[in-house]
Amino acid sequence: MSKIINIILLTLIISFLLYFKIFAETMYRLQGAPPYVVQPDYNKWQMIKVGMTEEEVSKILGEPIHKTDKEAAYPLNKIYSSSNTVYIWNYGEITFKSYPCASSFYFNIYFYKGKIKMIIEPFNGEFSKDGTPTAPQIILPENNKVFHYYPRFVDLRWLPSSGDYPLEYEIEIQYSANPRRIPWQTEKKVITKDIYFSYLQLGKGYGRWRIRAANSYTNKYKKDRYSEWSEYRYFSFSK
Repeated sequence: MSKIINIILLTLIISFLLYFKIFAETMYRLQGAPPYVVQPDYNKWQMIKVGMTEEEVSKILGEPIHKTDKEAAYPLNKIYSSSNTVYIWNYGEITFKSYPCASSFYFNIYFYKGKIKMIIEPFNGEFSKDGTPTAPQIILPENNKVFHYYPRFVDLRWLPSSGDYPLEYEIEIQYSANPRRIPWQTEKKVITKDIYFSYLQLGKGYGRWRIRAANSYTNKYKKDRYSEWSEYRYFSFSK
């Protein structure tokens, strides 16, 4: 009888551990939708400079995916007259679908009087050379930011990485009540396809986080397809 009870208890323990493992993996691998991605050739895109003509751009990049009509262009700013307008050639986009970062980041060229006035792209000038993702550039929170509220919610944001898509981001968050005396402890590791994560710090004190990108977590690529880790970004709560 005791053997049967022990077997039942052992089965329950194993089942609980397996359930916890699956539940934990589900919790930390966020199930966001992958972004919609269309990218130009990075090498050709980086050849485009302010002041180039439409013809020069077409020779390098070819015809745009979309472009606004010159007649339907909008004023460069409110000071200029309606005849001084800009029009746009689009060569791609990265569109995130999950709330709250559902938005599009474009590869756009703005023309003014037939020449390039402005160029925008999603990566802030950081382009992958071989498809391996570039290290994510952290936006928020600002480094050493002190928060004076409770509950201790922190919104983490970063720019998308360049490289071969699909990409995922691995976030590591650590906590210490007093880093001078108490070692940093990893509180959470999260994998997401988005460029946003909201985190609840459980204790008063200090937090820090860093992030890296990977082409895939499905063994399609080797581990060297990870980007470098970003630098740690620090924050703290006063209560």
